[in-house]
Amino acid sequence: IQNSIRPIANLALIGDNDIAQVADLATNIMAGYNIDTRSMPQVADVIASTISRSNVNIIETAESFKMAAGSLRLAGIDFTEASAAIGLLGNAGIKGTMSGTSLRSIVQRLAYQPKEAREILNKLGVSFTHWVDEFGIRKEKIRPLADIFEDLYKKGATLGDMQKIFHRTSANAAMQLAVNHKDLRRDTASHRASHG
Repeated sequence: IQNSIRPIANLALIGDNDIAQVADLATNIMAGYNIDTRSMPQVADVIASTISRSNVNIIETAESFKMAAGSLRLAGIDFTEASAAIGLLGNAGIKGTMSGTSLRSIVQRLAYQPKEAREILNKLGVSFTHWVDEFGIRKEKIRPLADIFEDLYKKGATLGDMQKIFHRTSANAAMQLAVNHKDLRRDTASHRASHG
C-alpha cells in the first residue's frame, strides 16, 4: 500500500478521477499484464506518460488493456510498447474497448496467419517473428510492433493487404500503426524513460 498510494494518487490527480477508481483500474491493468504490485510506481509512470502524450484518458487506457492485455502479454509485446500503441490509436479516435479489441485481433494474427495472409506477407517479404537465444535455447518470438509495422509500411502494404493480413475488424488500427510507426517507436522510448 505504501508503495502504491503515491503513484495512484498522482494518476488520480492527473486524470481528475476518483482515487479508488484509479486504484482499481491500475491494478486491473497490472493483473492483465501479470505485473507485480511492487512495480506500481513504474506502471503509473508509463500510464501517466501515455495519457499526457496522447488523446486518451486513464479510463480509456484501462478499457483498452482490459480487452487486450492478456493477448499482448502472451505474445511478448512489451508493456511500454502496448501503452504507446494504445495512445497512438487513441490519437486516431480508436479508443477504449475498440482499441483493445483491435490490438487483440492484431496480436492474434501476429501469432497465427491464415493462408491468404501468409501469401501477402511472403509477397511483401515481411516476417512477424525472429529467432532469439534465451538461456541457451533458440526460440522464435514475435518482433516488436514498431519493427513489424515499419516493415509493412516500407514494403508498401495497402489497406487491402492489411484487411487480408489482420482481418477487416482491425485493418484500420493496423494501418494507423503502420503509417505512424515512427511515433510508435518514439512514444515507446519515451514511456521507457518515464520512470521517476
